[in-house]
Amino acid sequence: IGDTTGYFLGRRTGEMIFDLLNRIHRANGLTSVYVTHNLAFAARCDRVLRLDGGILTPCALEEGKVYV
Repeated sequence: IGDTTGYFLGRRTGEMIFDLLNRIHRANGLTSVYVTHNLAFAARCDRVLRLDGGILTPCALEEGKVYV
């Protein structure tokens, strides 16, 4: 579990941590939940949900913009 992965660690370290988590996720067939404000990280995930008013809704990411 990481809080704002990469925000305080710098871009390169954040990328390394994200890549490591993804490798662990895929190698072990896990379901992983990432909570982030970083749209670049979110765009690399298989599924993206938005929490708005306590409700999770599917959304799509395109060029750093969120579409609900």
